[in-house]
Amino acid sequence: HATTDMLCETPTNVANARLTINGSYRVGSSVTYTCMKGFTDTTESDGRLTCVFVNNGVYWVGKEPICTLSTEMGKQNDFILFRPRGSITMLGL
Repeated sequence: HATTDMLCETPTNVANARLTINGSYRVGSSVTYTCMKGFTDTTESDGRLTCVFVNNGVYWVGKEPICTLSTEMGKQNDFILFRPRGSITMLGL
């Protein structure tokens, strides 16, 4: 077997992120995690993992993102605002 025929395991699920497979899980291939809309990666990661052959084993190398709810003011349009039902009573008019 050539090392390029070896496969890495299925990448783990990352909360609030979607996974793009760039080819396959073969050695030399990569996958990329992207935070979903309204979420921001709090790591310095580019979200890219590459399948490599090291010490007679295959491993994903790279850093997975940590996608947390965005609190930036510029992101406010990504959210749906819910208002409680009921009437507004105006006093003193």
